[in-house]
Amino acid sequence: MDVNFRKIDLKDAVHLIPPGSLYLLSEDSVGGAEYEGEALLYEGDLRLEELSLDYLADEAEDVLLYIITGSLIVNHSVHSESTDGAISLVVLGNMQARNMIVGGQEIYIGGDLIVEELLWGDYDHGLFTVKGAAAARVCLQMEDYEITVHGQSRWQHHLLEWEEALLEEDADGRTLATWFDSDCLYEYEGQQLLDRTQLIERLRAGKPCFLPPEDRGVLEFEGLEQFVFPSVAIAPEILDMATAPSLMPAKPEEPEENESQTMIFHREWWDITTDFFYRLTVGLVPETRALAYQGVYIQQDEHLAVIIELPAQRKGGQEGTLGMQWRRMDVSDAPWQNYDANRDAELAELLPTYWQSLLRELSLLWNTGQYVSAERIQQLLALPLVEPYDDYEDDDRCGLWLGNWYFGFQQENGESEGEPLEALLEIGREYVDTSAEDEDTRTERFFYTVRTRLDGRPYVEIQYEQHEEAELEDISYTNVALVRRALRVLNLAEQELLNANQRLLAGEPVGDDKFAFRYWRKKGYLR
Repeated sequence: MDVNFRKIDLKDAVHLIPPGSLYLLSEDSVGGAEYEGEALLYEGDLRLEELSLDYLADEAEDVLLYIITGSLIVNHSVHSESTDGAISLVVLGNMQARNMIVGGQEIYIGGDLIVEELLWGDYDHGLFTVKGAAAARVCLQMEDYEITVHGQSRWQHHLLEWEEALLEEDADGRTLATWFDSDCLYEYEGQQLLDRTQLIERLRAGKPCFLPPEDRGVLEFEGLEQFVFPSVAIAPEILDMATAPSLMPAKPEEPEENESQTMIFHREWWDITTDFFYRLTVGLVPETRALAYQGVYIQQDEHLAVIIELPAQRKGGQEGTLGMQWRRMDVSDAPWQNYDANRDAELAELLPTYWQSLLRELSLLWNTGQYVSAERIQQLLALPLVEPYDDYEDDDRCGLWLGNWYFGFQQENGESEGEPLEALLEIGREYVDTSAEDEDTRTERFFYTVRTRLDGRPYVEIQYEQHEEAELEDISYTNVALVRRALRVLNLAEQELLNANQRLLAGEPVGDDKFAFRYWRKKGYLR
């Protein structure tokens, strides 16, 4: 490795080692035999072609740890062939790599982690901690390998080998064969497993990590990330599609001063992968409900903001063209100014990234709706099993437990404080929070609510509550893995609900709610 690392004793690096580390030296153990060893230190930001975490041949096992005090970018892969002990890695800043194939050591990232393709953690040795957010196309965890992310986890696909990973994608032979070439797989006791040595050799030879899309098997929810727009052009017809009434909620999010002249509707969210904020706005003429205005506001954190809108004549443009204004966010009281592609080179360079990210997320929103229809939720709420659970606000009549699944029901034909209720299916699942010190049992919840869009058609809004103390949030369409998880939760829980309903119609009691038993007997479902 042709990089100027400085070799230091571990006891001299104690101030750089994070709390809870396997290598953290207590006051009474400094210099103790169990902590003898050395670290390779690099001060500042570092870029490498690749990084092997296997023990260095010329250092025996004296070097136990790499420490980078800044951020680390690895153009290709970070890897270790050994999973039963290898060199550990501490990066105090952010880290980015194309692939990470690790196991058997400690890895600590003090900032955010971005892995472009595969993050594979194998075996139950070591620690993997990310203090910020983490993203990867595929996160594969085998043999109880634990990854702790303190920020947002943005895995596009999350493959787990654990039994309790029913809500993730199972890392079985069928799934692995979907992603990886047969040269990287071997059979053990009748099961297809991933060969890390073969995979590392493949990557070092410059070959791709994954099979090309045309050679893969069918993935679950395969159409979820399909791009629905005809092009990525920043053009009037694309903005018209992005702000179509079929994508816009029918209820104004907040009152507007000019509501008597134009009814204003918003949809907004933060893109956690890029620190972008988006706000789509539609204005309707109150009397005719005709479109009067369509626009999008995009802000990159504290850097730049741009407004792209129709009709263009509101900003002095020509009919049929987009109006665009922008301003700097990192300059106090910076004015809005009309966009000129020839003059505003910085914004011109960033605009395609802003715009394409917006269109990807709207595509995910649209495709999710194809998997979760309003009719599907309404049919589940109409099951005979559900009929006695007719008061979502009541502690008893709101829903029931079936094994580890909880179901809450709200029918759309009721009222609350004079307001009509929307159809709602709540699905909760108990899980053990291994990140908590006492490994508490918690319940995560997904909420599927039938609402109406501006075009009058019903759709399902999905919300998520990670545990009882967490805030209820709209599901993020920047987080593909969480969207996929919400769909998988619905599929699995729906089958649980349908099976219980079938048992009820066969005369078998379900649950332990006496008021429900009385109702079912009255209806003739129970003898």
